Amino acid sequence: MICVMATQRFTITVPEKVGAVVRKQAREQKKPVSRVFVEAIEAAERERIRQRMIEGYIATREEGRRMAEEWLPLGFEALPDD
Repeated sequence: MICVMATQRFTITVPEKVGAVVRKQAREQKKPVSRVFVEAIEAAERERIRQRMIEGYIATREEGRRMAEEWLPLGFEALPDD
């Protein structure tokens, strides 16, 4: 699928090693150098979002655990003694 999006032109300076790696990947993947940069940035952003989601899930789990510990004794009080 081809996605057409608005573009901006940038002139950047990167270390020679980075340039060599990007050019090599571009050749191997038969993609423009700019596409290799875009995909690397998109991958980094996806990873950043994934990490934030993990942190959120952990925080939610901890809050749920605290609430359960707080309310569990009240549940036992409401149960009839048989």
